[in-house]
Amino acid sequence: MIIRVLLDEDSGSKDLVVALTASPVEIGAQAALFDVARVVDLGLGGAGDRVFLARAGEEGRLLVTRNRGDFFKLTQEGLNVAGICFATRPHKSDYVVAHSIRNAAIAFQGRFAGLFIDLTHYEAYPHTFPVDNDEA
Repeated sequence: MIIRVLLDEDSGSKDLVVALTASPVEIGAQAALFDVARVVDLGLGGAGDRVFLARAGEEGRLLVTRNRGDFFKLTQEGLNVAGICFATRPHKSDYVVAHSIRNAAIAFQGRFAGLFIDLTHYEAYPHTFPVDNDEA
């Protein structure tokens, strides 16, 4: 299984890419690998949230951002295709964010389509994962 990820400008450090791609994550009996792209590497720097979300949808990528508010509004317009994870605590290290994304992948069995996920719920694992998407 391949989990495709697009990192927003505010979340796209090279350290996060390394942390996500360092090793596979076990999802059930499968090993899942992360295919990670950064908007800056795709030439989309400064293009705006709509463009980032559209690109993530076109490529079937989970979008990772720290910009909860703007992306939540876009999901209300029906633009959330491949899923969005947001990290609301800017002081969290890239390692913690990567760990949270990996835990969310386990919790959702690698299926993020249409979800809007607060990564703070996935910092510790294992525990009971919230699956309701009304986190506005």
